[in-house]
Amino acid sequence: MELTNQVNKYKNLIPNILVIGICLLIANNIYKKQNKEIEDLKYRIESETKKNQIIKQISELENKVAYYRPLFRRPDSGAVISNVTALAQSANVKISSIRPAGEQSLNYYSKASFELSVIAPSYHNLGRFVAGIESFSDFYAVQDITIKSAGQKGELIATLRLNVISIKE
Repeated sequence: MELTNQVNKYKNLIPNILVIGICLLIANNIYKKQNKEIEDLKYRIESETKKNQIIKQISELENKVAYYRPLFRRPDSGAVISNVTALAQSANVKISSIRPAGEQSLNYYSKASFELSVIAPSYHNLGRFVAGIESFSDFYAVQDITIKSAGQKGELIATLRLNVISIKE
């Protein structure tokens, strides 16, 4: 009788323990699933933060390019010749000929070339002329230069290739 009383007393306990165990398993599975979703969200946030930083850097670089683009504008041949002539006069160098030597189009920029023949009274004058070209506000670059003595009064005859660089629009 005592055994029957105890069985009757604890008969609801076993199903309750089973229900609690099942609830704990379900709660554990939900917890694991939510924890995985939280980790995925943390990874996505980190990834998006990195993307935002890269986009910000690209934006800053685009602003810099927009700032410098006018410096590399496509020059007019007449303006180039006029600028080179003014530089030659300031360096006391005589230009005997200027002729366009063609244009080369590359991926992001184009390069217009000019062949110049000049007569300079000294190396110093020729150096001032080349330095003036290289430091001009537009992007001019002396690619080749050949210097020969003219034989009279120490004059020099120089032929040079001038490249004018411009960014493609």
